[in-house]
Amino acid sequence: MERTMINRKQRLINVLLSFLIISIMVACTPFTERTSGPVRITMWTIAVEADATHNAFANAVQKYNETHRDVQIDISYIPDASYKTQLEVAIGAGDIPDIFQTWGGGTLKDQIDAGVVQEIQSFSKETFDKFRSITLGPSTFGGKHYAVPVDLVFAFFWYNKDLFDQFKIQVPTTWSEFLSTCKTFKNAGIVPVAVGNKERWPGGFFTDYLINRIGGQEAFDNATYNQANGGSFTDPTFIQAWAKIKEATETGCFEEGVNATDSSDAGLLVATGKAAMQLQGNWMLFYFRDVDEDFANNRLGIFPFPSIEGGAGNPADLMGGTGQAMAISSSAPPEAESALIEMLGSEQFAQDLAYAGLIPAAASFDKKFFANDPVMNKILEMASTAPTLHLFYGTDLPPQLADAYWNVTQKVFGLATTPEEAADEMQSAAKVRNLNN
Repeated sequence: MERTMINRKQRLINVLLSFLIISIMVACTPFTERTSGPVRITMWTIAVEADATHNAFANAVQKYNETHRDVQIDISYIPDASYKTQLEVAIGAGDIPDIFQTWGGGTLKDQIDAGVVQEIQSFSKETFDKFRSITLGPSTFGGKHYAVPVDLVFAFFWYNKDLFDQFKIQVPTTWSEFLSTCKTFKNAGIVPVAVGNKERWPGGFFTDYLINRIGGQEAFDNATYNQANGGSFTDPTFIQAWAKIKEATETGCFEEGVNATDSSDAGLLVATGKAAMQLQGNWMLFYFRDVDEDFANNRLGIFPFPSIEGGAGNPADLMGGTGQAMAISSSAPPEAESALIEMLGSEQFAQDLAYAGLIPAAASFDKKFFANDPVMNKILEMASTAPTLHLFYGTDLPPQLADAYWNVTQKVFGLATTPEEAADEMQSAAKVRNLNN
């Protein structure tokens, strides 16, 4: 009887010890291991179905989610027209997505200064070499990288080779030749240059190049970053740049209602022979091929922005940057960084961009994807021979100044202000911003 009681006590003790051990193990198990389901990462991009980058993003996220059970990407496609506003609202509400699109430059710098964006820590040499170095510049500050680039973009003139051949016109290399070319097409009833400036930034490309060709990058940097040392948007470089837009408008270089049409409308005029030229980015190849593939591959040409007689800038320099880049919010889970680099640095992502007529930021795939693409090879040649690729000024400027810059340029295109008034308005906006910072 006594032995039986001892056995029962021993079994009870064993059971209690088992429960105690299990309880300790459960208590010591990290919370993340006990939760059900993967880490979820939110991602915002403007790559809607109509955007040239859509397939690249859709395929990259799908492949990543299929091959990573512990981490899943929840992507949202937001139209470009409302994206910046929605992002500002999300930042203000403290509900920012983990990964979000950026164009680099002044807007990204403001977000970094506000503590919204985190540094990309894993840009080791091996990872760094996956991407074209010039695509990292717009998102690099103080030697630190704050975004993973998607594609390389820059602006140049597209032109309808049939029209140039028909009127025996050579590609213009100087501003004087450009104006003469415009007059020839205008007299023939053809729109010389379709701009589509309803969105404001297409006209900004003209100002970008004119400032660059007249005063060089130094003129822009002095007005934007060195105002304390006497820099100003009333510098003669800016007045002369807007004066040349006024000159081109009065010469009849642009379409009627230039501020009422958009960039797609302008591209259609070129593709259908109603306009001879368009100053736009390399991403327009996707649009031209969608409208008329034969025209895009065989009758569409490109040339750089003309030089300005007596200008201080290098006429071979290009204006551009990253078409898109993806930043990581300071509150994102640590898995976001490796996931982003894996997706955007992959060969499949680069291939999808290349097939859409874009230049992938991921390097080393050019020969593989563009061997039989004469138009893209000409674009790549222009990029590779340019001494410098300067960031679009509308992107480089802080948000408040970028808005003022596009506004005054649109007014000049519409002959609603003078070059001097445009410069004064821009400088006033700079003074307000400087007082608030």
